[in-house]
Amino acid sequence: MSRQSTTTLTPKRRGSLRVHLESQLIVIITGAIAGSARVRDLGLGGAFLETERHLAVGDSLHLKIPAGLESFESDGIVRSVAREGVGVEFLRTSPEHLKMLRHLLAELLE
Repeated sequence: MSRQSTTTLTPKRRGSLRVHLESQLIVIITGAIAGSARVRDLGLGGAFLETERHLAVGDSLHLKIPAGLESFESDGIVRSVAREGVGVEFLRTSPEHLKMLRHLLAELLE
């Protein structure tokens, strides 16, 4: 999967690296809080999502990021709220989807 974007690694306080995305990678939010958002930062433990939706710390989400023919999916919880979006921690990510996320991150860094 080739993406026309600039990506950079960003060290974070949480101890894991995040990839800052300049591309238009979209996440689909399903469940009680449905909609879509742009992924601004992505890492193994979570993501920062740019959205105009009014989400609160503690809101539970189910996230789906299309990745070629398959999609990365995970439950998540909003851990931080900023003017331009929300920080989401991935929860209960299956080993299969975690492997898919690692592959997606590796592709974004190419």
